[in-house]
Amino acid sequence: MLAERNPHIGRAVAVLKELREDERTRLLVESHQKARWDEELRIEAALAEGRIEEKLEIARSALRAGMAVADIATITKLSSKEIEALH
Repeated sequence: MLAERNPHIGRAVAVLKELREDERTRLLVESHQKARWDEELRIEAALAEGRIEEKLEIARSALRAGMAVADIATITKLSSKEIEALH
């Protein structure tokens, strides 16, 4: 083989193999990173949903206790419309 007889060609072949492997590695790393980001986004979305549900439950409890909608809005950071929809 020519690469075996000529050290320059042999080195060029080695560099090409290395670059090809690096591309595969890069794609693999990007794929894993994307999967991690997707999972982080799913977790963040679930936490945000949980926080909203918690605020709504606090608002329901406050309404049952006779608290004013404006005060509940201040405490929960929900809009008056969101709170009034709970009645």
